[in-house]
Amino acid sequence: MSKNRPLILLFLLLGGVLFFSMPKWVYSGDPIAIRASSVSLINNGHLGVPFRDQKAIEKFFMEEGSYFIKNQQRLRYYPKWGPAGPLLYTIPFTFEKMLGGELNYLQASERSVLLLNLFNILIALALALYLYLLLGFVTHAFWPRAYTILSAFFATFLWYYLRAQSLEILQCLFFTAYLFHLFSYAQNKQKSKHLLLTAFYTAALFLLKNYFILLVPIGILCLLFILQTDKAFRPKTQLQICQYFIVPALMGAGLLVLSNHIRFGAWNATGYETNAQIYANFTGHILSGLWGYFASPRYSVFTHFPVLVFALMGIKTVYQKSRPIALLLGLHFMTFLCLFSSLENWAGEWAYGPRLILFCLIPLSVFFCAFLESLIGLKNVILRHTVIVGLIGVMLFSCFLQEKVNRFPFFISYLIEQRVSHYAKNTDLESYFQNTSVPIMAFELDAFKTQQKLFYPFIEMDGQESPQDMQRLSEAIEPLLKTNYYWVD
Repeated sequence: MSKNRPLILLFLLLGGVLFFSMPKWVYSGDPIAIRASSVSLINNGHLGVPFRDQKAIEKFFMEEGSYFIKNQQRLRYYPKWGPAGPLLYTIPFTFEKMLGGELNYLQASERSVLLLNLFNILIALALALYLYLLLGFVTHAFWPRAYTILSAFFATFLWYYLRAQSLEILQCLFFTAYLFHLFSYAQNKQKSKHLLLTAFYTAALFLLKNYFILLVPIGILCLLFILQTDKAFRPKTQLQICQYFIVPALMGAGLLVLSNHIRFGAWNATGYETNAQIYANFTGHILSGLWGYFASPRYSVFTHFPVLVFALMGIKTVYQKSRPIALLLGLHFMTFLCLFSSLENWAGEWAYGPRLILFCLIPLSVFFCAFLESLIGLKNVILRHTVIVGLIGVMLFSCFLQEKVNRFPFFISYLIEQRVSHYAKNTDLESYFQNTSVPIMAFELDAFKTQQKLFYPFIEMDGQESPQDMQRLSEAIEPLLKTNYYWVD
């Protein structure tokens, strides 16, 4: 027990911070449409929202196919995403039903919000456990792993999505678990259960979102690469790969095809054939996406996930310790980075930070952890202490900014921009919203809320807009400045 005490304390700390920073409101948009399917499964016995209930979800019909696919044969509306999300969200809603709550498609009671938040915390703790295990491939020391997890959870934009009741947190968990079991099998090919679990999490991912089907060929390539590193096990391993990865993954793909046929009315349907394709197609310029992910103020991986800045210095260490792990992490990251960079909507709007690639940033914390371990072993005491203090300072400052973002309603930057654009008739503030990161904007809004400083758009609008419009804007912004913490009135 004493051996595991630090780990238990770490998870109590993680759970405590997440519990006391739970959001007051639900994350709107895609997840609400997905959870409407969960409610239908509980109330009606199937994932589709019946035509008779279409008034309850009619606000999602503004853009045809962006949220729901209309199935004329079954007289139902199905969310365009995979079936795994609605199935998983039946867990908190089943508890709500058992507690006597009334489930409806879009509105969430206070207890429903609490149950969704608690569900998120459980998923977050499972993610922390898998990340802790994944970091064990580069070090067995507790403190580098603990500090890496705390930094990844609370000093990056991951904290925002740990709070948001959306699919992002599920993607992060399943992808981290997938990599852990893949690497575990690479280290010990006699443990075929890891290979089976790799296939399980692969299927779970593409049953969440179709594009994760890419993990099947990527996984096969990785396993073939692993085969080359250990020729002694090659005959037996080839059979294992077929039995415990390819066959289960293909069974999962079969379930996806069957599910799409039932929900969308065609075997080759994906859910993205209609108007949503305008925003989710691969006609974008890949260089624009790459530039956005690396250098844009609103979406840079380095400013939103600062762990990566220091992780760069741990790549060599990981490569020297385990060449396959370094290469396979790089392969997965570059594959999805290039995939999403080629999207016309590579930013994944509406979003905070580079949410589309969040799931593949978390495993890169392995390099950060390796950097920490090498830092601890640095012989120059003054240099070691200086770097450690600087590192702690950077992470604390980033944590401070992330907390500022969490104080406000989800999508605060977009909500503010909408109001400003409506009242700023003679002032061009587009560059401000495009070039100001959300944490900095949240910091300015918090200062405006506490009357410490005038919000920047008001400074620019002074003299350009009428006093009446300035007053109306102030009144329109005021409701958005409420605190988004469950325990705060």
